[in-house]
Amino acid sequence: MTHRLQRAIFTLAFFFSLSALSFVSAHATLVFGTVTTEPSRPQPGEPFTVRIEMRDPVGAPIEDAIVFVEATPYGADAPLIASDRFEETQEGRYEVGLTLADAESWSLQFRDQTYPQEEANATVVMGLGGQATGEALSFIFPPTETGPQSVRTWLLWLIGLPLVAGGIVTVMVLRSTQSEAGDRDQAP
Repeated sequence: MTHRLQRAIFTLAFFFSLSALSFVSAHATLVFGTVTTEPSRPQPGEPFTVRIEMRDPVGAPIEDAIVFVEATPYGADAPLIASDRFEETQEGRYEVGLTLADAESWSLQFRDQTYPQEEANATVVMGLGGQATGEALSFIFPPTETGPQSVRTWLLWLIGLPLVAGGIVTVMVLRSTQSEAGDRDQAP
């Protein structure tokens, strides 16, 4: 095996390991959201569309999220109104229909349930009718604690991955040593 091929294999193994680690912590970061409605000034008792855009700290859209919203009249002890799951209409843009009656101020709690072992929550207060501003509202889903769901997953990441990486490096070093010894034996 040539030195270039060994280096390429090592580089691929290294980047594969890095990508696996980034997959594990993919959602343990801030998610910035913006809320708008259509129409921009919704009226109590009339259906409207809630639109959210979600981005990570570097501005990349958050795709394939599982997001819901729960609404309660602001400052009142009233029953909760829960939405269906938001539908992704573009990369990082989600929409759901909602009808809120009576009160002109509502507390909207957005729930990101993309990963089963974690849930991120963010709350905004939105006005309807005379309280509606027509401006976009912002929220932040905080980082959530992510951890393995079982001992088997924990052992895989803690013991299995380093063993595999160590095995790959050992094989590459041994082959490199053997090829260098063979090159010295063939030299005049």
